Amino acid sequence: MQMMNNTFEEFNEEELQSLRIQWDKIVHYRHECFGLKLFLRLLDLHPEYLCLFGFTWDEFDYHETARLRAHGINVMYMLNMLFDNLNDMDMIDELICKLIRLHLMRGIQKSWFDDICEPFETVLREFSQKLNIEHPEFIRKAFMFVKNRMQLLYDDNMAQVLLDQSSDISETY
Repeated sequence: MQMMNNTFEEFNEEELQSLRIQWDKIVHYRHECFGLKLFLRLLDLHPEYLCLFGFTWDEFDYHETARLRAHGINVMYMLNMLFDNLNDMDMIDELICKLIRLHLMRGIQKSWFDDICEPFETVLREFSQKLNIEHPEFIRKAFMFVKNRMQLLYDDNMAQVLLDQSSDISETY
């Protein structure tokens, strides 16, 4: 299976319909949570991110916490909203800007989004086999589009957040 590339690509209507149907299978799979498995894989590869989720270095029992499961579910539904709106760039950018601001408030750097690619690929491959996903490449392509768009818009949002913070500070003096 080919690893994800870092290019923006257009989506045709057939790809969008297939993507939505296949992603819906993954989102509503009751036996396992894709989002939880995604973040478990990320934390296994990058334990330095444990603190971002409120875990300590010596706390290895994070695998079945409600906090991590909830975050995984939130990510799944956010991706669902993004994938549902791939034909509306204004909406995509609005959703992504909100997502970026949430991540900026937690100190997450733009380059860290690259670290989620391998875990996403691994979990997608696993779920594609379990759920007989016919075109995982459409899901991969949509995920990479979102990740790349986030990174593209990240600096603009960081500047806006910093401006908002400085205006808040100047108003208090």
